[in-house]
Amino acid sequence: MTGVSQAARQRLFTAVDPPPAVREDLAAWAKAQSGGARGVRLIAPANIHLTMAFLGERPASEMPAIIEAISRTAQFCRGELALQVAAPILLPPRSPRVLAAGVVDRNGALTRLHEELTSALVEQIDYRERRAFRPHLTLARLARDAELPAELSPLRADEFSCGELILYRSHLEPSGARYEEAERVALN
Repeated sequence: MTGVSQAARQRLFTAVDPPPAVREDLAAWAKAQSGGARGVRLIAPANIHLTMAFLGERPASEMPAIIEAISRTAQFCRGELALQVAAPILLPPRSPRVLAAGVVDRNGALTRLHEELTSALVEQIDYRERRAFRPHLTLARLARDAELPAELSPLRADEFSCGELILYRSHLEPSGARYEEAERVALN
């Protein structure tokens, strides 16, 4: 590291959260699919979220600029985030490490929000997007030897909306990641 101690850095991401009932439905579906199989680590319902931007390890000194980017983005959000749970997906497709639920952006507002957020983060903290935006809700982490059914059951196509953009701190622990809310901003 270059001059910044590990204690002065935080692992951050921005997300929108589906409502608790949708999270519970998705967690129950994932549990039924895994059937207690080895190599499958289920995500707790409270941790199911839709990542908008993974910021990675950032200096704590950038927090005000990140919050400013999120606040500015939320002010210019146009339209309700009309979302729908889609088919289950394995990511990445060739060597899956994640079992997820796809998300349909029914009116394009989620994509616009992502573009606005990315632009604001680039301006504020010189953020670089590493991957194409593929909206999904992670339901389980998979070891290389994970055992899942050859064919996954369909997901219930729950429709939901999200009204807040959230900045989370991610703490990596032996039992998995623990998320701590750092800032919550209402979408206009």
